[in-house]
Amino acid sequence: PLRVSDRELAALRSASPLIVRFPGQGVEGQGLVERVHPGFDPVTRKIGVDIGLESGTLARLEERRGGLRVEIPLLLDDPAGAVVLPSTAVRQRYEENWVVREDGSRLRVVVLGPDPTGPETGPGRRLRLAADGIRPGDRFRCSPSDQVP
Repeated sequence: PLRVSDRELAALRSASPLIVRFPGQGVEGQGLVERVHPGFDPVTRKIGVDIGLESGTLARLEERRGGLRVEIPLLLDDPAGAVVLPSTAVRQRYEENWVVREDGSRLRVVVLGPDPTGPETGPGRRLRLAADGIRPGDRFRCSPSDQVP
């Protein structure tokens, strides 16, 4: 059982089957939304949802009293309008950051920080960015140099 917002519930329903991770046990498997409770918590305004696990996932878990830590990765639109790009797409000079579109035009961006779902360092590093005129699906040039440290 878990409690989710309307946005999170929509993402859970659209991602079927769900990827379910149990980091304390090193197990990853699949699950499905089994039940959506009819009411919601009046304080948090969240909806109760029961996630069922596939039998193979359930068989690999150790039985524990008090529950298990579970992660269900979901892709949601950022409420701040931020997008995530590889760190190699971001150029920086004199404390200003920008990205270069495919046509060569520059767009100033604000770096909000590292992508919380990815590695903080290394070649797979991604950054959360915000800017007027930047939208999911836009394409930008990446370069191995001039990247944000």
